Amino acid sequence: MILSKIKELENVEDVQYSNNILLVTYKKGKNNLVDMIDFLKKESINYNKIYSERPTLNDVFLELTGKELRD
Repeated sequence: MILSKIKELENVEDVQYSNNILLVTYKKGKNNLVDMIDFLKKESINYNKIYSERPTLNDVFLELTGKELRD
C-alpha cells in the first residue's frame, strides 16, 4: 500500500523495497528529497538514514542506450 502511494508521487520513476532498504528513483525535478521526507512524516514512517545520489554519466548512458560505457 505505501509503495503504491510512493509510486504516485510526482516524478517517481521506480520504487523498490528489499532488506529494509527503500530505493526510490526519480525521473527529474526539484525538491524530490524534501517531498519524500514530507511524505514519510505525513505517513508516520520512521527511518534511520536517507541518501541522495545524482546519476553518474554511466547511469545516464545505460538508461539511454542499454549499454555500458567502455574505457
